[in-house]
Amino acid sequence: RDQKQAEIRTDRALMLAAGQIQVALQNSGPNDAPVAVIRAVAPADKVLADPLTVLEPHAKTGVASRMVLEQELAALPAKLNAPEELPEEAGFWRRMMARLQGLVSVRRIDDGANPRTGNPGPERIVANARADLRNGDLPAAITAIKALAGPAAQTAQPWLEEATARQDAEQAAQSLEAI
Repeated sequence: RDQKQAEIRTDRALMLAAGQIQVALQNSGPNDAPVAVIRAVAPADKVLADPLTVLEPHAKTGVASRMVLEQELAALPAKLNAPEELPEEAGFWRRMMARLQGLVSVRRIDDGANPRTGNPGPERIVANARADLRNGDLPAAITAIKALAGPAAQTAQPWLEEATARQDAEQAAQSLEAI
């Protein structure tokens, strides 16, 4: 009888902690307390080990919320079109051209597609990713951003890392809820 009651208490603690993780993921908040509870209540549970391994690196700081990801993605086109940073040894004329370009803001009226290949340009890729994210499809937004290449891919890398951490955390939390 005592064993059965202990199991019930353990199950309740796990359910409560998994629910707290879901609540923390609705925002960008930390989830270290519920992760620690799960580790303490079921330290040797192999089924819980994988989701906890995913959640623990971001437990103290949390992961970026979908709203934060959407805001950062909205700011990405401006970063993609920002003038390049010049090294200290850049010549006078190169610096002068960079300053002049900084005075004028040029925005594409097309999507930056390559007419030879028909591939969408960075602006179209980001616009598609934003639409996916607004529709609640984070995996599609991540896939779209992964299609960026060269300097655009480097510029988008921090967003991609945050979005992937968010996706992984959501999947881990869903795994915990299903147990």
